[in-house]
Amino acid sequence: MHSVHLKMEDSVYPNIMFLLKNLNIKGLVIEEKDAIQTFDDTEQCIDFSQYNVLSFKDIKDPVKWQQDIRNEWN
Repeated sequence: MHSVHLKMEDSVYPNIMFLLKNLNIKGLVIEEKDAIQTFDDTEQCIDFSQYNVLSFKDIKDPVKWQQDIRNEWN
């Protein structure tokens, strides 16, 4: 069996699905998947340099700190 993946605009989608569903060909299986949302790097960019995060400033040895956290679950 072969697979074909189509990328189409939202406005075209109903027409293509109507066509495919009405082909009525034996061996044709239509699997609909939700649209995948993609983000362009230029759409939303957060400049983290404007934030002053002090949450981890007191951690002297990050590896030991992680080990201690993991040991709490044992």
